[in-house]
Formats: sequence, C-alpha cells, structure tokens
Amino acid sequence: MWTFSPPSLRFPPSHPRAVPASASASASATTAHTTSTTTHDPTLQIETVIKEDNLPQALRLLSKTHTPLSQRAYHHLIQACAKRRSLHHGLTVHDHLSSHGFEHDPFLATNLIHMYADCHRPDLASLVFSSFSLSSRTLFLWNAMLRCLSLSPETHENALSLFHQMLDNGLPIDQFTYPYAIKACSTRYHVREFHACVVRRGFDLNFYVATTLLDVYARLGLVDYALRVFEGMPVRTVVTWSAVMAMYVCEGQAEEALKMLRIMVLETDGQPNAVTMLSVLQACGALSAPQTGKSIHAYM
Repeated sequence: MWTFSPPSLRFPPSHPRAVPASASASASATTAHTTSTTTHDPTLQIETVIKEDNLPQALRLLSKTHTPLSQRAYHHLIQACAKRRSLHHGLTVHDHLSSHGFEHDPFLATNLIHMYADCHRPDLASLVFSSFSLSSRTLFLWNAMLRCLSLSPETHENALSLFHQMLDNGLPIDQFTYPYAIKACSTRYHVREFHACVVRRGFDLNFYVATTLLDVYARLGLVDYALRVFEGMPVRTVVTWSAVMAMYVCEGQAEEALKMLRIMVLETDGQPNAVTMLSVLQACGALSAPQTGKSIHAYM
C-alpha cells in the first residue's frame, strides 16, 4: 500500500523591499489617524454598542457627547428604547437630539411617537406631533400618532377625531391608516361607518384592512359581519382563520370553531399555529370532548 505525496515546492528566499522612511512614517500616521477617528467618533461608538444590545452603555456614551449624532444613530437609539419600553432613556435621547437641531426632523419625530406609544405615553407623543405645523406633517407622522391613540381604549375617541382631521384636510389615506383607525372603533356604528368608507375607497380587499375589520367585528360579537369580511377576502392566512375560530369560541359556538379547523386543514392545506390550537382546545373544553382534544394534542 502506498500513499501519494505531493511534490514539495521550494520558493526562493524573499527579501523585504526597502520602504522609504518618509513613506513609512506617512502610512503609520494615516493608520493612526483612521484608528483614532473611528475610536473617538461618538456616532460610530454608539451604533456599535447598540448593535451589541447594550443600551445603558450607549446612553453613558451619549451623556458624554456634546456634538450631534447622525440621524441613523438617533434612530437606532430610539428603537432600542422602544424595544425595552424604557421611557427614561427615551426622554434622554429626545432631549439630546432636540438640543442639537433634530427636533423638527420628521423621520426622527415619527420614531419618537412610536416609542412614546410603546411606553404608553400618548401625552408625550402628542407633544411631538403638535410641534409640527399642519403643512409639515408627513403621512408617517399622522399614522404614527393614529397608531398611538388606537392602542388604548381611553384614547380611542381621540384616534377617531384625528382620522376625521386627516379627511377634512384632504390628506392621503393608505393601507396603514385604516387599520389604526378601525382598531379604535368601539361601537357597531363606528366600525360599519369605516367599513363603508374602505369599500368606497377601494381598500376593502386589502389584506391588512380586511383582517383588522374581521378582528374588530369579532371583538364586538358581530359574527355575521365578520364572516362576510372573511368570505370576501381574496387571501386568507392562518391569522384570519384563527381570528374566526377565536370569535366562534368567544360566542359559545365551539362546534363551528372545530368545523373551521377541519375546513382549514383539509380543504386549504393550511397549517394551524399556536393561537389556532389554543382556540380549538378551548372549543373542545366547551364541548366536553376530551377525545377530540387528545387527538388535537397529538397533532400538535
């Protein structure tokens, strides 16, 4: 038995090329300058720390920074505060960007409104929104404020009022505006009014709008209206199927919920998720059908 050995390769000895002292010194100075710039650039430092998911350290660096950051750095900071629902840190970032000339940046203002919404402070979000004149408010600003007001039942009336302001001022309405406004509907009259509006404007077949209508009808116990929306949807996902099943369970129609599961799995080849299975198991409990529940549990 023999093994193959590749021929050894021999290279002539290399001789380092002489580099002029002036060129070497220049290159060293350039490298040192680049390293120093990168190390001491507060924007790069803060962005790096944020990527490492270290918000407290980023805020410590921010407190020592007396020059403006880039728009992108402020954006990442605000997002990190929103993710952690950290109002204290968010206020610090807001104060820093305002004191360095970014208080009227529509992009950052939109980020701030979303952050205050996530921290359950619509009052602070409203201050940001109100600091912009009517002509300088972008659709993103309007939608962010509308979302903020739609998150809490206490501000639903304000959300509907804001939506009507958008209509009165002739502002464009998009696929995100309607879902935020519809979520603020707490009566049959309001949701029917919005449903008619989206049909007139051609948004009734939009997936996001239709799904929100379905959710709100279901929440209000308007089963027939919810089913009409569901049946008219050109695209149905596990989210929409689950919403209908949950509605049936809440309305005490457990058999219909299980029927919807069978249709979803057998006729559409849809794959239920955790929310779907929770509704189905609740339906089994309501029907006192332990065997069906065991079968579904085995399926999971």
